[in-house]
This record gives sequence, structure tokens and C-alpha cells, in this order.
Amino acid sequence: MSSLTLTASPVLGGASHEQNGLQLFEIPDLRLMSIAANENQLSQVSQTLESHCNVHWPDVGQSSLNNDVRALGLQAEQIFLMINNQSDAEFHQLANELSGSAYVTEQSDSWVAVAVSGSQRHAVLERICPLNLHDSVFADGAVARTSMEYLSVIIVRNADRFILLSPRSSAQSFWHILMVTAKYI
Repeated sequence: MSSLTLTASPVLGGASHEQNGLQLFEIPDLRLMSIAANENQLSQVSQTLESHCNVHWPDVGQSSLNNDVRALGLQAEQIFLMINNQSDAEFHQLANELSGSAYVTEQSDSWVAVAVSGSQRHAVLERICPLNLHDSVFADGAVARTSMEYLSVIIVRNADRFILLSPRSSAQSFWHILMVTAKYI
């Protein structure tokens, strides 16, 4: 029997950067689950989410939050769940409870998550994001799919910071874009 063990490591190695009122850092332990409700099963899926996670099914472009779970309304009858601090057993229990009423896909290893915060967060993002992220337009809890420098991104407003999700396959390029943009603010 082999004595080898596998250890998970963050996509960007736990990258972080701080300068002049800007903080960028990888969120390494974020779990992601894609949930698409089966036809005529949205109310059942919503009830399961509320009973298991205490979050409601959000409207498209919005999110709902409870402690360590945030549901992202990405399109009609499909959401992403962003989950912090949940064991594998809890994660799989939720997936099992949803089976039959929804299509559930583990997405955790497919995305990199980066938080952008500080007084210069808007200065960085306005240079690479085509969305209006002003506080009065993109309020706390808002979520959208967009692109930044031709890379796919899901952006979430979380109080005074933004959480950016980008595909793992382009994680290094995405981090590079953020670092180059930060250099010129």
C-alpha cells in the first residue's frame, strides 16, 4: 500500500497583494455548487435550500446570504452556492437532498475566487470591468456574469468588497490582469 497522500492547495497558492488602499487576496477554501432546478421543481429546491442552509432562492442578479452560505442568482432556475467552512459530509448531504429535484454539480475545483477590497477597489475594477459597480447601482448582494479583459468572471458585491470568480484554467492570467491594473492606480 502506498504512503502517498494528496493535499489540496489553493489555485493561486494563497496569493495576496496590498498597496495604497487596495487589498487583493485569493479565497482558498470556498466551495461552489451549481444547482439547476428540474422542470416544475423550483419550489421543492427552494424549500430544501431554506431548510438545509437557511438561504432563499434569489432573483437573477441578486444573492441571498446566511452565515457561510451565499446563493447567487445567475439565471432563471439556476444558482451557484458559495459555501465557506462546510465539511464534505454536509456538502454531500445537501447534494443528496437536492437529487431528484435539481441537477447538482460540484464546481469548487473549477474556479478561482479573489476578493477585492479597500478604498481603491472601484479604481481597479472600473478599468477592467464593463459593469457599473457604483454602490447605488451594484448594491450589496448584487451578482453578475461579465468579462474582464476577455476572461469570464462572476462578480458579487459583499458589503464593502467584491468577490470575483473566474475559471481555474485562466487563474494565473486573471491574477496577472488584477496585478497589472493595480499597478496603475
